[in-house]
Amino acid sequence: MLKIKIGGLMATSKALKAGIGYTVGNYLVKGISFLTIPIFARVLSPSDYGIFNTYLAYESIFYLFICLAVHTCLKNGKYKYQESFSSFSSSCLLLICINFVIWLLLVNILYPVIKIFTGYSIWIINILIFHCLASSVLIFYNSYISLNFEYRPYLIVSALNAIGNVVLSVLLIHFVFPSSRYIGRVLGTFIPLAVISIYVFFYFFKKAKPSINRAYWNFALKFSLPLIPHGISQVILSQFDRIMITKMVGETESGIYSFGYTIFSIVQITGASVDSAWEPWFYKKMHENDYATIKEKSSIVIVLMALFMATIMLLSPELLKILGTSAYKDSVYCVIPLVAGGFFAFLYNFPAEIEYYFEKTKFIMAGTMAAAILNIVLNYIFIKKLGYITAAYTTLATYFLYFIFHCFLAKKIFSENVYSKKMLILTSFFIFAATAVSVFFLNIFVVRVSLALLSIGLFILYEEKKIGILKSKLKTKK
Repeated sequence: MLKIKIGGLMATSKALKAGIGYTVGNYLVKGISFLTIPIFARVLSPSDYGIFNTYLAYESIFYLFICLAVHTCLKNGKYKYQESFSSFSSSCLLLICINFVIWLLLVNILYPVIKIFTGYSIWIINILIFHCLASSVLIFYNSYISLNFEYRPYLIVSALNAIGNVVLSVLLIHFVFPSSRYIGRVLGTFIPLAVISIYVFFYFFKKAKPSINRAYWNFALKFSLPLIPHGISQVILSQFDRIMITKMVGETESGIYSFGYTIFSIVQITGASVDSAWEPWFYKKMHENDYATIKEKSSIVIVLMALFMATIMLLSPELLKILGTSAYKDSVYCVIPLVAGGFFAFLYNFPAEIEYYFEKTKFIMAGTMAAAILNIVLNYIFIKKLGYITAAYTTLATYFLYFIFHCFLAKKIFSENVYSKKMLILTSFFIFAATAVSVFFLNIFVVRVSLALLSIGLFILYEEKKIGILKSKLKTKK
């Protein structure tokens, strides 16, 4: 009995270490736009900044059609194909490659239509499609290694990508594309990722020779295809507002809004990192029917993330001043509601994991599509009437409803109380209160900093309390 309980604590510790590792790695690979803001805010005009971020939005959409969301089936595939998981993974990666070739041909055939909508040249469109393949391969690799909490290889790959991204982008902007700087930024982002994806191909195909396996592909597609509309809807929630601002207002305003969105990337990346470690741990505990532990640990994570995000909201004006220039000063009005929306985007992962675990991906698709449609309608109405800043508030409203809707779906699928309702309600009220306070005291530095320090203090005290409880448990076991 003692051995089992200590083993559980060791598993939790391993997940915690992995979560920290993924956080660092994600700040390098996904958070490169945040880490390099001081550099690129000074070498790119708001217009170039807007064009590049719109390119990333298109990449996020096209990527889903190329990757087929196949990486999402790996968690379930590990349990279904335990003895042949390497062959299963290699075959799934081959499926992505074949799909990429089909899309590459289609995009070139349909280029005249695509140009009308995007305005990009044919060679930028081709780079975009190859960029999508490279992103698909890297995300597939990250999903694969996270199943065993292998964060060190991810850290290495992330660091190489981050360094290559920054150095190559700066060189291309200054020496190759000084008059069209967004092109240098696009190529600087794509090339290091492409090189890494080549390594990943060798990694998987060395483990198992790629083969066409109908059983593998049927399972992967049945699980993953419903998640493509879900993925597109998520992109609409997180990216489409920038495309709409570009089309309805202008590239400069889109650049200012996108700059504010980079602060949102702090919470998005942190949430994604926590989720990378949480997913395999959650699957393990669900498999063991250990619902009490899930409820306890999830409450800790939710409280800590709420305090973290409140601190970011309170300090957002200072972060923007440090990271940007006066050209982006208006983005301060977008940051606070965007970060608050990010909290509910993070909370969504908890009910969604239940839907994933029971392979109810159609429910996930339905909920996310409804939220995406709502977001488009709200943006269309309010951006026209009140300006681009209102897109941040429509994002907050949509993510909140998105989270609520998935809570109802998860409860319908599984009646057991896996998460604390009380904690979800309290932290939701806390975030709304922090949003109101941050906006009301936007120009009063002393009040905001005092409250931010209070949040940091509560974060530390709560963390120490839980560490103390864990140490007591270990002493009791002895």
